[in-house]
Amino acid sequence: MRTDAIKQNIINNYKQLSAMAKVKPDKKSEIPVWGLNYKKQGVSGFVGEFGNIRRNRASIRISENNIQLVKKPFFSTWKRTLKKINNMLADVKSNINNKNIVNKKVVTLLCFPKDTLSKLKG
Repeated sequence: MRTDAIKQNIINNYKQLSAMAKVKPDKKSEIPVWGLNYKKQGVSGFVGEFGNIRRNRASIRISENNIQLVKKPFFSTWKRTLKKINNMLADVKSNINNKNIVNKKVVTLLCFPKDTLSKLKG
């Protein structure tokens, strides 16, 4: 596979994972933020809602359907690193309901209107 095809495959896998991991808020003032922790056979990884993807010591960031290359192992090429990240995303997608491999974390952020914030402050 060429590097561009691998990048496009990573973006497609990430979009599918985003759709699978979305959580509906309980109240209008809450914003749920999800993250997936992956651990299997010595490989650990993280996929976050804001486009951060980490696999062992390699990490990339997805924003606006573009991949920003952040960090890779010293003795590896970007092509090999992207292949490994793509394989991890495919494995996360297939094992998303297996709690021994993929742990889903959700953090809820509370949002307040400006007038409520001013009342809380003083």
